[in-house]
Amino acid sequence: MRLILLLLLIPLFSCSTYIQKEIDKTGIEGYIVSNTDAPEIDVYVSLYRTLSGGLMGPSDFMEKTDERGYFFFDVPEGKYYLVARKRLRGGDAGPLREGDRSVIYNKNPIIVKPSKVTTVKVVLPPASSIYQKKMPLGDKEIKVKIKGAINKNLKLLIYEGEDLKRSPSYILDIRENEKIVNLFTGKIYVIVLREGLKEKVADSELFQVYGPFLSDVIDIVEFELK
Repeated sequence: MRLILLLLLIPLFSCSTYIQKEIDKTGIEGYIVSNTDAPEIDVYVSLYRTLSGGLMGPSDFMEKTDERGYFFFDVPEGKYYLVARKRLRGGDAGPLREGDRSVIYNKNPIIVKPSKVTTVKVVLPPASSIYQKKMPLGDKEIKVKIKGAINKNLKLLIYEGEDLKRSPSYILDIRENEKIVNLFTGKIYVIVLREGLKEKVADSELFQVYGPFLSDVIDIVEFELK
């Protein structure tokens, strides 16, 4: 009788142990999707602990998405920066080439808490701009908010200093109404929202300027589309 009772209890203990492990799981999970919400397969998802390497080169952790576009990182609590890259050919290493697609998660850093799994959803753009790698990686987080419907191909040009006649320090593609940029404290910036990248601004082109401003005293930069 005792043997039968013991045999009946073993599956219960196993199930309890499994559930406890699931509860205690710590890490990051998520999906990489296209701009039409379709799953992106075979995307290399990289986690970096710091910004010191500019979110380029070998990462601290890497996973590859499955047929659902899903990935999971079993990582300890902490702060992480996520980058997703999909290559036409070759492995995960090396610089991006023509046709490769890449995106830096726009809600970095991801905060992982003990016994918690943080879930994210990352949209991989149709094509990577050659300027995407030029991402400001400073210590002051500033939110750029764009009011109105974005139905044009917009660029965010960030200038260090007040001289708009020289090339911008950073050029970012804008596809969403909010974007987080990490500027450097103690510096003067001018941010320009525009359609093109030609030196001369066309008469019909959207061209809006915010600044100059000191990064230390600004938390939100707003533009309004008319």
